[in-house]
Amino acid sequence: MKVAFVLNSTDCLNGATKAFLSLMHGLCRQGVECCVVLPDAAGVCGTLRAEGIATFVLPYRGCVYPALQTVGDRFLYPLRLAWQQWLNYRAVPRLSRWLQQQHVDIVHTNVGENRIGLDAAR
Repeated sequence: MKVAFVLNSTDCLNGATKAFLSLMHGLCRQGVECCVVLPDAAGVCGTLRAEGIATFVLPYRGCVYPALQTVGDRFLYPLRLAWQQWLNYRAVPRLSRWLQQQHVDIVHTNVGENRIGLDAAR
């Protein structure tokens, strides 16, 4: 069986990343083949590659609205929202093709704010 993990962040100190690493290492000990989709090539990406885990760096964002705390945020809100939607729109078909090439059986997303794993699996 092959499992693809779609992460929302590559920050090594993030709680979701720590939980993912624990889950992935446990599955690998059980004989499950794992691969990981990351939003950038920083942080935990180097660790995964050093361990020989298949990684796919794909720019995408979570499905949350951009911040509205300052005047600048309010001014740039439409642009940031459009950029986020465009990145995710472009990421879904690319992720879907990669999942088919890897022959992935299960797609796991470690947080609820991220929909590209669900959309690509459909």
